[in-house]
Amino acid sequence: MSNLMKASNEWWSRPDDERYIDPYTLHDAVENRRLHSEVETLDVRGLEIEGNYLATYPEEDDVKDLVISVPNSYHNWVELRPTHWSFGQLCQKAEAPATYIRKLHPDLASYNLNYGLKCLSKTDETKLMVVKDHSLDTQKLHCLTGKDYGRIWDAQVAKLLIMLYEMGWQVPAASYAARDPIRASTLYASDRDIFGFLVKEDNDSGGMNIVDKYGQAHNLNRGIMVWNSEVGNLTFGANYFNYDFICDNRIVWGVNNLQEFKFKHSKYAADRFDFEAQPMLLDYAKITMEDQTRVFEAAMEIEVGKDEKEVMTWLKGKGFNSAEQKRIIQQGRGDRGGDLPNTVWELVSAGTASARAIPHTDNRLKFEKKASNLLNVAERKVKYINAEA
Repeated sequence: MSNLMKASNEWWSRPDDERYIDPYTLHDAVENRRLHSEVETLDVRGLEIEGNYLATYPEEDDVKDLVISVPNSYHNWVELRPTHWSFGQLCQKAEAPATYIRKLHPDLASYNLNYGLKCLSKTDETKLMVVKDHSLDTQKLHCLTGKDYGRIWDAQVAKLLIMLYEMGWQVPAASYAARDPIRASTLYASDRDIFGFLVKEDNDSGGMNIVDKYGQAHNLNRGIMVWNSEVGNLTFGANYFNYDFICDNRIVWGVNNLQEFKFKHSKYAADRFDFEAQPMLLDYAKITMEDQTRVFEAAMEIEVGKDEKEVMTWLKGKGFNSAEQKRIIQQGRGDRGGDLPNTVWELVSAGTASARAIPHTDNRLKFEKKASNLLNVAERKVKYINAEA
């Protein structure tokens, strides 16, 4: 078992105006942005950048001293103001270093950007997303992406979080939640991304335990984390897992059976969200404690080999190389007083535990996911038994 820091990192870094107390208010915010958004694909070389006299380029705010004109827009876009994020994308399109351009006088910055877009840019057709605020009479350029960018709206992810919330999933408890619910929240959105973390604890004692043949208790609390960026800052992704407990600073302790699902915003990303990601996460959310217990019990019963050679052969068939096989078996023997780990459950536990020795976070999570996928054997057995019944 290991610990997840992702939610804690979000919790530490988000300002209050990016925190939402429940999925409904989160959805209202990002849905309002979607409803006022316009998207158009056009030739980036046709953009015209103009600079104003006074120069201020705040680090995390809109760029107020550059104006973008789009002469051939069928949306009649005029005087677009870039956000901090889209300004960086604009510089990238113009092959100009954003850090340097931000330091220039607006007139000089606009000259460099216009030259880069018209003479240096390797791309022509670009998909622009503009958000209009009629009350303030503003038009903000939120992003410039490739023409085949497959947008998953942050509002779609927020709606998924609402579905989970209405199925009994909750923001993780915190000792200060009643005093400061905004600070305790794990639901966040900015102009460039969305992140949500909800949990399901199925009884008053904080979850249920299942005990293996060695007398070790395993917690059945469940968590789902999901993230996205409709402007190209992040891939869409989700983690779902079991855990022991969550502390006030949102570190998830004792994570096991970690699964991950993520994909880039390629051409058919929206379809993948609708027909793969959302149904999969909702199916996971619907699993009852009894169903999960049956899967874990089946995993404890399924023996994959009588000796070390047979266990290694089985692991090889699941995609583990010889070094990984030895690592898992060595970890399992150490955890069990020298006994050979030869059930699906023991190999999953040994695999996720051995991942702690992997220093790089991405590699560690990849190995944990690979080990957790061994539970699919038990899940298939339970489905078969249920179908026969």
